[in-house]
Amino acid sequence: MLDKLLVDYGPDVAGYALIGQSKPSRPDRIRQALINAKMASSDGDPAFVLPYLAIGSAGAAYNKLGLVNAGITHVLALCGPNVALQYPEQFQYKRIAFDDVASSAEAFESHILDECLEYIASILSTALNNRNSDDIYDHKILVHCYQGKSRSAAVVTAHVAKVCKLNFSQAFERVLAVRPQAAINPSFVRVLRKLYGSSSIEGYSKCVAQISSADKVLVSESNICQAEEVIQEAVAPTPGNTGRSTNIVESFKHKQQYLQNHARFHQYESFDVSDSGSDSEEGSR
Repeated sequence: MLDKLLVDYGPDVAGYALIGQSKPSRPDRIRQALINAKMASSDGDPAFVLPYLAIGSAGAAYNKLGLVNAGITHVLALCGPNVALQYPEQFQYKRIAFDDVASSAEAFESHILDECLEYIASILSTALNNRNSDDIYDHKILVHCYQGKSRSAAVVTAHVAKVCKLNFSQAFERVLAVRPQAAINPSFVRVLRKLYGSSSIEGYSKCVAQISSADKVLVSESNICQAEEVIQEAVAPTPGNTGRSTNIVESFKHKQQYLQNHARFHQYESFDVSDSGSDSEEGSR
């Protein structure tokens, strides 16, 4: 039974050698597997912030059925080998690991964030170039850290701010609407405020008002073409910019969960991220 637990939920043993760390002992691996299994049971569902982009914890990364049902095709892992890249036969993985501590902020600003955003943009670009169906979202990405609170929220917030031309607070509000436990490390918040401190639109409420209230998202051929143009603009680099776009949410219909979470959004309208906590709970996991 313990061997099966390690196979299903254990850490990435080979991954420790890649970062110059010794392999954990079997008891340590079992303890980690138990924690991972519990997270998969209690926090195993990816939450979509954009129709192609979901956020989650390690629990979501281990929940194969949940990933399949959500249509996830790619997984961006921001934590270390304590969480395995568990299903390589089913999903395409990218690990960009960094610790959720203040000392990571400089690297986060200098290259880590750009690497994460470029990976997401490359998946969108590939999806558009190779699309063989009417579903422009047949490539969907889960971005996860360990608890799904800080590192993943920081990267997803940055992507939303970039492609939707929102400021940091507005983009983070969208993340909070589907992942209320999100709490970005204050050191990363300072970086994100520096990068996305201004906005050319009135905010998320304006966007939500334009979303269809249909029970199912019905995208017409014209909307597909329009959405394709917008996303291509979002992923196309420009001098001094990795690709800002027209507001995507104003350009085509979104997933139904946007409507379902609209009411919850308003409780965050006065949320001050500077008070989101002085210390992160994720640390280096």
